[in-house]
Amino acid sequence: MFCPSTFRPHTSAGVLPFDKDIDRLSFNFHRPKPATIAELQTRYRTTTLSEIVEGKIRRGEQPQYADDGEVLALKTVNLKNGFIDYENCLRVSREFL
Repeated sequence: MFCPSTFRPHTSAGVLPFDKDIDRLSFNFHRPKPATIAELQTRYRTTTLSEIVEGKIRRGEQPQYADDGEVLALKTVNLKNGFIDYENCLRVSREFL
């Protein structure tokens, strides 16, 4: 049996109490990602991949890293706290690229 006095909404799961002043019919209530992305873009400077990548992005083969390579190979480990860690990026040769 459900007892309202013992019900505790779990806000981490996206369930909010009905006494909150929220537009539950809003598209953004049920799909918060677009609203969250728009909010982050107003707070932080963003750039598109096409602005920093030469050529088309496509699946490729495993890189052959070279210590004396001329081209940076960005990996997700190089993306930290809103910036790209260029100092620790591995490199590949221009021929590999």
